[in-house]
Amino acid sequence: GKTALLKKLYTDSLEAGYFPIYLQRAKLKSSSAKELRRLLDNLIEDQYETSAQALVSQAKPAQRILLLDNLDRYGFPDRYMTSVIEFLNKEFSKIIATTDGAFDLKEVVLTDELSSLRSFEQMRLLEFGFKLRYDLVAKWCNLSAAPDRESKRDVMQTDKLVSRIVGRGLVPSYPLYILILLQGVEMGREG
Repeated sequence: GKTALLKKLYTDSLEAGYFPIYLQRAKLKSSSAKELRRLLDNLIEDQYETSAQALVSQAKPAQRILLLDNLDRYGFPDRYMTSVIEFLNKEFSKIIATTDGAFDLKEVVLTDELSSLRSFEQMRLLEFGFKLRYDLVAKWCNLSAAPDRESKRDVMQTDKLVSRIVGRGLVPSYPLYILILLQGVEMGREG
């Protein structure tokens, strides 16, 4: 869910005239400014066409957005986090980072070493409630046909099944999991 959100933000940022750069934690291994600069250059090379690379590299920080996936899984000691964040703050107007839910605890315990993360606004992906879940089921069921009496019955049956599975705690009510359930229900009906 979090990676899909970042990829959507990447597309939206491009459309809004920004230059987003997507960074997976696996590539964030060093805290030296030289290595971080090299990493950014490589990411620009990987994510942009040759004709646009110079434009992105020379863009002002106000035009660039960093989408940092799984910040909590970086490959350097915690004590270097401040220097990494300071470097990235100079290069980008916004940094949007995802972490595992347990990362909050690590920040509290190691406040001195990770103090630079306090400036980040923390947000969480929320689970769908009954209405949003029903709306998603209805949209899914109505993709293949125009709404009619039979499709409304199909929506009600499918929503009832999904609600039972979610209600028993077998699957969380995040949109991605609901979509996976819906795909499974559809495949079960077809085959």
